[in-house]
Amino acid sequence: MTRKLSRLLLLAMLIVALPLSSWAFGLDLTVRAGGGLAMGSTDDENKTGMPGFAVGGGAGIDLSLLELSPVTVGLSTGLEYLYLRYESEIELGGPVLTSDSNYSYLTFPLTLKAGFPVTENLTLAGTAGGFAGYFLGGTSDNTTDPPSPFDGEVDLEGEIEEWQFGLRLGLAAEIMGRGRVSVEPGLLFDLGLTDTTITQPSRDTFWALTAYVGCRYSLF
Repeated sequence: MTRKLSRLLLLAMLIVALPLSSWAFGLDLTVRAGGGLAMGSTDDENKTGMPGFAVGGGAGIDLSLLELSPVTVGLSTGLEYLYLRYESEIELGGPVLTSDSNYSYLTFPLTLKAGFPVTENLTLAGTAGGFAGYFLGGTSDNTTDPPSPFDGEVDLEGEIEEWQFGLRLGLAAEIMGRGRVSVEPGLLFDLGLTDTTITQPSRDTFWALTAYVGCRYSLF
């Protein structure tokens, strides 16, 4: 019964949407860079985190597929570099361990994109989807209070999962410049959904909120 109802609702949406829509193929190339806040999250009650920073950038492709007047819908993907740095504290039943850690990822986002034209030269764009992140490397500078022989910098290779998967949300303004070139300031929110650590019994993830500026070139 539930499956039949779902099919009927989907059919009704298609019947309403298709007369109002048309195919709108378009291909844009983008480059962008920016920075913002980053932080880890955990289910370990003895562990707390402190906000740090995130920087990154990369190149992307936006493919417009459908126009639901006045909104244009398509796909967005690319290849990006993301650097995260933040601190965490762990209570070890007396001593407190502070870790100043950094992580580098190569990320592959894949999102749905909707463009809402405001004026002839301004379009607001929203994106929603996911990303896959490949761990490139990182270190953790550990200090304990009181000091211990284990203090110092540790390579995180073998400590962090090779792949990280998460959710991406974005909001941007596409401002037309000369010809097919436009400037794109925006915000991105990346939320890790899978455990990043291999050796820790806790479930640890990260999030990053970044502001960026990009340049867009429309091929067609």
